Amino acid sequence: EEVANAFTVIGDINGDTWSVDLEMAETDGVWKTVEAYELAEGTQFKVRQGKSWDVAYPADNFVVETAGTYYIQLDAASGEVSLVPAE
Repeated sequence: EEVANAFTVIGDINGDTWSVDLEMAETDGVWKTVEAYELAEGTQFKVRQGKSWDVAYPADNFVVETAGTYYIQLDAASGEVSLVPAE
């Protein structure tokens, strides 16, 4: 997968204040963060392609409802963003 087409997560994670793109890896059309992140309730982020805002999910920011340690996942076909609890 070319980096230009890769999805990354950007947002208020680890105090990054929307300035750092977090790496994701793709398996069968599903993108998931390489690392799990400790997310506080109310944390907001988006998944974007090519470090650009041209393709970004969800339409409004994703807001974490329950604090925890999660991987962030994107189904590229549907554009659905979800949290996967870290084991």
